[in-house]
Amino acid sequence: MKKIFLLFTLTLTSFAFSQEKNNFEFSVSYGVAYSDFFGFRATVPPEITVPELDIRTTDFGSMIELNFDYALRERSFIGVGFSRQQHSKNIDDHVTVSNSGLVLTNYRAIDQNQFYDFHYRKEFKNNLHLTLGLFYFLIYSNDFNFHLDGANLIYELKNDKQRSDNIGLSLAVDYYLPIKNYLELGLRGKVYYSFAGIETVSLSPILKISF
Repeated sequence: MKKIFLLFTLTLTSFAFSQEKNNFEFSVSYGVAYSDFFGFRATVPPEITVPELDIRTTDFGSMIELNFDYALRERSFIGVGFSRQQHSKNIDDHVTVSNSGLVLTNYRAIDQNQFYDFHYRKEFKNNLHLTLGLFYFLIYSNDFNFHLDGANLIYELKNDKQRSDNIGLSLAVDYYLPIKNYLELGLRGKVYYSFAGIETVSLSPILKISF
């Protein structure tokens, strides 16, 4: 995937160099994301006395983002974007109840969000950009739980735990340093906010190409 991003970026750069007027912009960023909403602890039914099994992922993860914008007029843009956030951790742990037990050997707990957004961006004269977006997101998570079914202890490993409030607003602030008239390198800070509160805060270097 990284090779595809690189080839696409080089193609846009070549195209941009040949254009006199740039009505489109493409940006790509990759950085760090923080979220204490990701990860969870498996709950233990009150009739079972075992140590709590911790399969939380890390609070810090990665964030990759792609945006495609169109110039409405000078310094104002609308566009669409996609970003993917991932938190993961390898786990080696076990729980035992009577003669039953569960062993996790190098189990990789993964929490992932995929955001799809429509946004408006405003460019200011001091190289600052402000972007307001409306997004829809999907959650892909490892989910672990266990419960009693009669005299049997049942363990469950599940994926794709979804929520019902999968929309929200995002706010991003960018600062760019012009490299060429069609190429800028900068830094982006972004906040994703849903009905549940702040979902994610990210900080990423960003590359923007005009064409």
